[in-house]
This record gives sequence, C-alpha cells and structure tokens, in this order.
Amino acid sequence: MELAGWINGKAIFVGSDGKKSKRWELENHLRVENRVEYLRKIAHHSAKASKIDSKGAIYEIDGMGIAPDFIRHLSELTVKFTQPNSKYPFSEKRFIEFVSMAYYQYGAEIVNSSGDPEKIWRIQSYRQFGYNEQLHNLIARSYYLYSILWKTVPKAADLDIESAISNEIGTSYRKSLLLTLLHMTFESGHFERLDEASFQEVNSGFGKDLFYQDYQNYLNWVSIDHNSPALTSEGISPFLNFPIIKTDFMPQNYKSPACVIVSRQDLILKATRGIYFHLSDRLRSGKSNPFKVRFGYVFEEYVGNLLKYHLQTHSVKPEKYKKQKNSVDSIDWICKKGKSALLVEVKQASIYLKSKLSGDFDDYKKDLNQTLIDALTQIKTFYDDVQSGQYPELKEYIQCEVQGVIVMYDPLYNAMDVLQKVIDSVLGMPKINIHVINIEDLELLLDNMPIECDLFEVLKAKSASETKKDQDFKEFVISEFPQNGGSKFLAPYYTELVGR
Repeated sequence: MELAGWINGKAIFVGSDGKKSKRWELENHLRVENRVEYLRKIAHHSAKASKIDSKGAIYEIDGMGIAPDFIRHLSELTVKFTQPNSKYPFSEKRFIEFVSMAYYQYGAEIVNSSGDPEKIWRIQSYRQFGYNEQLHNLIARSYYLYSILWKTVPKAADLDIESAISNEIGTSYRKSLLLTLLHMTFESGHFERLDEASFQEVNSGFGKDLFYQDYQNYLNWVSIDHNSPALTSEGISPFLNFPIIKTDFMPQNYKSPACVIVSRQDLILKATRGIYFHLSDRLRSGKSNPFKVRFGYVFEEYVGNLLKYHLQTHSVKPEKYKKQKNSVDSIDWICKKGKSALLVEVKQASIYLKSKLSGDFDDYKKDLNQTLIDALTQIKTFYDDVQSGQYPELKEYIQCEVQGVIVMYDPLYNAMDVLQKVIDSVLGMPKINIHVINIEDLELLLDNMPIECDLFEVLKAKSASETKKDQDFKEFVISEFPQNGGSKFLAPYYTELVGR
C-alpha cells in the first residue's frame, strides 16, 4: 500500500486492485468451499488486522489493504455462497484468490454505481471511518453514559436503563462490556465454547465477578449458528448483530466446538454504540421512542460535564430565556470566557442508514433537515436574539464574539463540507462560524489542545484556514497538536470498569 494523496486531511492509500472478475465467477468459486473453514480464516485475519489497526497501520493481504468493513463483506459472501458441510479441502491459494476477486468487485461496485467522486467518497467514509475510534474511550464513554450518568439525569432517571439493558442482553451492562474485553483476548480469532468449570478457570485469570450464566446470555446475544438462515437474509449485515459464529469445528485440544469472532471491531461496536440501536428498537412505542428522548438528555449532560472538566477557566452553563408569555427558548450550553462565547447544541443523530449506504447528497440533505438543521436554527436564533437586545437575560453576551458548535453522538464524516452545502441551500449563510464535531473528536480536541491554547481561538483559526476549514476535527487535531493518548475525562471510568 502506498500513500496516493490527501482529501481534507485524510490520507488516501492505494495498492492492488484485486483480480478483475465477474460476480458469477466469484459465486462459482465459493460454492464448493466449506463455510466454517472460510469463516475461520476470515476470523484469523480479523484478529491480525485489529492488532495492526491499533498501531495506525494498514493490514494487507497480498498487497490489498484490508479494513474491517471489507472483512465483514468477505464474511457476508462466505455465508451466502459457501456450503455448510462441504468436504472440499481448504486451499490457501484459493482463499487468496477469493479475497482478490471480492476486493476488485467491492471497489468496482461503488465506482460503477456513480461517476460522482464526492458520492464515492461519502460511501467510503461510512464504510471505513466508523472503526477508527479509540477502544478505551469508546468503552469508557458507553459505561459512563449508561451505568453512571443516566440515573443522575432527572429527565431520564424514570427509565430504568440497567433493567432495560439486562432484559436485552441477559446481564448487566458493566458485565457485558467486561465480557467483550474478555473475548478480545482470544488472539487466534476463535475460542472454545466453555462449560461452567472452564469458564470459572478463565474468569479467575481475568479477575472479574462474572458468572457462567452471564457468559451464556452474553454469548447468545452476540452469536449465531453457522447454519442459521438468518445469516443469508436480506437487509442489514448479519455480522453487525452477530459478530461471533458458533461452528461445529473442533480444533485439536478443544473439548467442544469453536466459536469464531468474524469481526472483532463489530463485536466492540455492538456492545458500545450498538446498544443504542438495540434499546431504541426494544423500547419503541408506536411513533414515540422514550429511550431516544431520554438518551438525548443524558448525552446533553455528558457534553456539559466534558466541557466543564476541560474548560475550567470558562463559564459553562445552559441558557434559557423567555420570548413570549408561554414560550421559552434555549441553547444547550454556552462556554463564555471574557468577550468570547461558544454556543453549543447537542444532537444524538446525524444521518440515517440509507444515506450512509447511498452517499447521495439529496438523502443527506433530507436527513439533516430532520436532525442538524434544528441545531443550526437554534444557534442562529439565539445569536439574533442576543443582538436584538430585547432579552435582559442575554445582555451579558451582547458584546461577545460568538461561534456555534454542534456536537453529535452519531458521527457525520466530512461534516464541514457537507454542512456548508446544507447551510447554503436551507438557511443561507449565517453571520457566525459554525462547527460540527463528533463526540469522539471533541474528546480528542480537548485532550490534545495545549493548556495555553484557547478553544475559541483554535476554532476561529480553523475556520479562517483554507486548508483546514473543511477538515474533520480528528484530522485537524492530529495535524496541529501532539497526541497525548486517551481521554483524561474518561480514564477514571475505564479504570473503574476494569479495575473492580
């Protein structure tokens, strides 16, 4: 793999194009192969790739750069076209040929579906960048949101989130995260289904208060049998819901059949970001969704706590003001220092699955009209109300230089480029700088920005730079500041989780 160039700060690598082939050739190639053997081999590469990815490198098979989304694609092809009980002998050469044909077709299908390079870039972004988040931050944030913060937020505490999670998984959320970490220690990509005595032996080395029933319930939640019809059903990838496959494969020295971790990254995501979607489906009630409403309050509080932790020289507070007799307007958080103020709006959703898969800007625009535009409108309205001088509650901000910040839980990649088009087509150009930042990038920015730097000035300089203004914040932070490791705000919660 070689560096071919950069797009908005993101490095673009190119390597082998794979083997030029037709879809029918790929299908015929797979029809004689044994499903379990291929899934086991894919799991082996997934385990090796996750080690290299953690160091910022790219894992390669025969000159082809292998990202987690492509590993999942290989798995989807395998369960769709291979034979569960084939006696055909496994061949490393034929497996590499399969990977090469799939690699060629995986790239070609995007290019052939659209000649629009921006659309191709948007599709590729959601295929790959969702796997780049720091593991410790992702797990610690999820633990803090659901197991610690939720019950302290008055507008959310009436929903017993621990019971909801236990009903979904069959164990507590803390234990499900610990079991995810336990499964990440199986470096071969497969592991033996444990009986109670074997589990207790493994757990004694892991040092956690886990019980065999916790393990069984968790494994049922993340796994599926290799013969299950659900693996070949249409729609969302089965490996997002079931990143572990139960097999009839018995390696030497195993006492019971093996499970293969087809995608280690999807296992992590299911237990962290994925729990949001599972609970959203479980707790939906007609057109209303009490879980999403309450999660919005919890996430808003999380962003406020994060800002207060890092911006201790600022006033960080929500702001409400009366506009009419029965009307109250507000901004989620204002970070004020001297004569500068950041207007912060918090949103849990960005764009929906259809748009992530299609890359179509009209789909983006439709989704953002339902999600991001509310935040943009709120910032614009608040700024206009401050400037009008009509509201005594807002007089402390009237002399302030102002910027807007929208913080999202669900990432929006290439956010500033996409946002600018939406602003221009829907709102018209606002009078102030607007920034869109994913929560993991906000954590990264606040952790790595030198203490002598002022956040307001950093954001202002980014907007003024022709080369930096359209960058996502992760690339911006990496290019501007030395990296200091994981989140200092989240570190105590990760320690609390794994240290018990």
